[in-house]
Amino acid sequence: MLLVALIAVTTARGSSIVGEFTQMRDYELRDASRWLANQPPDAKLIAAMGDVPVYYARGRELYLPWRSESQVLAYLSKLGPDYLVLRSEDANRAPDIASWLEHGIPSECAPLVRTFEGPEDVLGVYRWKCGASDPQWLNQWCPQQDRSGTPLCTATPPYVQATRFSNP
Repeated sequence: MLLVALIAVTTARGSSIVGEFTQMRDYELRDASRWLANQPPDAKLIAAMGDVPVYYARGRELYLPWRSESQVLAYLSKLGPDYLVLRSEDANRAPDIASWLEHGIPSECAPLVRTFEGPEDVLGVYRWKCGASDPQWLNQWCPQQDRSGTPLCTATPPYVQATRFSNP
């Protein structure tokens, strides 16, 4: 019985520091997700480093790769997400997130539209305004479409596919 209690306490302590388990307390993430859910279009493609804002905004996820700034911008340009969600907590998960949050994304395609702040996190929501240079690329990993031709996706493309793009 003591062993079961010890395992339960240890597991609970460990899970309290894992991102997905603690994000329920991140009010800025909840607020941003709710705000995004009410923004057009209905079938949003959201570039982010995590699933939570995409899930609650009822969107499709485009995972941001760990690449140089120019490569990430080329990737975004090719796929044309509707929004980008960047969090200060994710600054160590990709090279330019901290700089982009502080100075903005260095592209006229991605203006900051809303900031959400919490006690330990800042979240920026950016609207991608330039469309996709290769919209058919999404269909390679997401062949099903609704009546309007919008890809119906529930998963992120495989990372190896997500990094296949040419530099501008």
